[in-house]
Amino acid sequence: MQATRSRIVELLKEHGRATVQDLTAATGLTSMTIRHHLAVLEAEGLVSSTKERGHVGRPRYVYFLTENALSLFPERYDELADRLLKCLKSLGARQEITQVLEEMGADIVKDYHADLAGKSFEERLDILIDVLGDEGFLASWEKGDGEYILTEYSCPYLLVGQEHPEICQVDWHVITRILDTPVKRQTCMLHGDTSCRFHIQSDFDVAVTDIR
Repeated sequence: MQATRSRIVELLKEHGRATVQDLTAATGLTSMTIRHHLAVLEAEGLVSSTKERGHVGRPRYVYFLTENALSLFPERYDELADRLLKCLKSLGARQEITQVLEEMGADIVKDYHADLAGKSFEERLDILIDVLGDEGFLASWEKGDGEYILTEYSCPYLLVGQEHPEICQVDWHVITRILDTPVKRQTCMLHGDTSCRFHIQSDFDVAVTDIR
């Protein structure tokens, strides 16, 4: 990113919101220059503005970062998760890790209990795809010969999973709880495959009302 625009983004991140006058004072640049760079940032979807009217004088525009701008700042969630799991393992808490991962899967599913009640198997598969999508997975399902195939093309846990493969238990528990039937993993990205594929027996297609 161009240096001046990068500085404006940093100032907005630091202060939350700012006017052209605020940014002019902080950078030493002219208001015309600041407005030009703000216009570029708005066009890129990184900055937005709102009009505020004071007690006197003309209304002013206040600028702030959009959610898209958050990607410009480093996020180390993978490193945080890696360090946390390493610390837990060093304390001998492997069983507790397993329990926590299972509980995480259950926690993800609990908000969908009402949506799942009374749904057919294929309807639950559709809901599963939406749930996985909300969690950062790109997934789809198809009906095969006597079974269903669920494919995950991307995994938000992939980097952490390379060091801690047990993290795969999270989506496993999500899948099995929503479908309420045994699932067999056939391929896994952690093993070098291009996707994670799950085979699901389709010996029933009835409405399920009791979701764990």
